[in-house]
Formats: sequence, structure tokens, C-alpha cells
Amino acid sequence: MHAVLRLCDSGRLRCSDKTRRPAATSAVMIADMLSGGDFYPDEAIAAYVWPLLVQAGSLA
Repeated sequence: MHAVLRLCDSGRLRCSDKTRRPAATSAVMIADMLSGGDFYPDEAIAAYVWPLLVQAGSLA
């Protein structure tokens, strides 16, 4: 959570204004930061969800 909030604060985490979904580059950055990796090696599921959780919590 802390790493995702730092990405938001630095402006490196990007989401679409229209769909509010994270950009592919943002998901890759988050996937690289996950301590245990993502659930599936070929798909960035957790990395995709973190920005959505931050938005839902009104933290970004």
C-alpha cells in the first residue's frame, strides 16, 4: 500500500480519466514492487487492482 501511495504522490501512477482504469505501464510498475509477486506470473491481477482500491478509498 505504501509503495502504491508513493507512486500516486510522485505522479507516476496513471489512470484513464474516462474509465478510471490503470495504464498498462502503471500495472507493470506496481507488479515490480509487489513483495511476493503477482498471483499469476503472466497476468498482473494484483497490480491492476491496487490503483482501483486507492481510488475507491479516495486516497488519490
